[in-house]
Amino acid sequence: MGLVTPRLEARITEPEKPSTNPETQMSNKLILSINVILALIILATLVWAFPYFASAFYMSRGNKALEAALERPEVLESKIRAVNYLQQAVRWDRNNAEASELLAKAYPQLAEAYVQRGQFTEARPALEVLLEQDPDDQFVLYYLAKAYEEAGERDKAAENYEKLRYFELEEGGAGGSAPGLSLCRGRWPTLRRSLFRGGSRRSGQAGRARGWIHLV
Repeated sequence: MGLVTPRLEARITEPEKPSTNPETQMSNKLILSINVILALIILATLVWAFPYFASAFYMSRGNKALEAALERPEVLESKIRAVNYLQQAVRWDRNNAEASELLAKAYPQLAEAYVQRGQFTEARPALEVLLEQDPDDQFVLYYLAKAYEEAGERDKAAENYEKLRYFELEEGGAGGSAPGLSLCRGRWPTLRRSLFRGGSRRSGQAGRARGWIHLV
């Protein structure tokens, strides 16, 4: 008796053709449109909210650095980090009043730290901000003049020393004013002439003026 081999017929399954039903097509297009609109709304929300999140992040970091600076005033790095973080916070959100308030507290800390180390050039950015906040702050005027002097900007230094001289004349003395302010008395005319007089004698007079500045 012979073996009968069954015949296997290969069945090829054709892919289903998309529905040509108009209602189904409209439904698919509507779903796609809704998804695109939702994605755009989410993207726009992220773009709008990112500056606020970034500002809050930097403010948090800056606040921690400022607290560390207040706990350990001798650590300069904490004050630098505090100012840098808080500057970023204000850049990202100009309306962040809390960050601006913390930054106003951090600037004097940084300026004082540099001044105590005799690093007047490094203190200059913070001192200039403090002078904008209070143009009559005599200590800021004095140390900013020292910073200008170190940078070779004798005209700006002279302007500050002149302001200090007027403060001294108004107060009737140097008591309670910036350190070394009394040394400006009587010497300011020579300083002013040497800084602003033209001609061949300027270089020698400027050298004497630098001597007066170093005494202040």
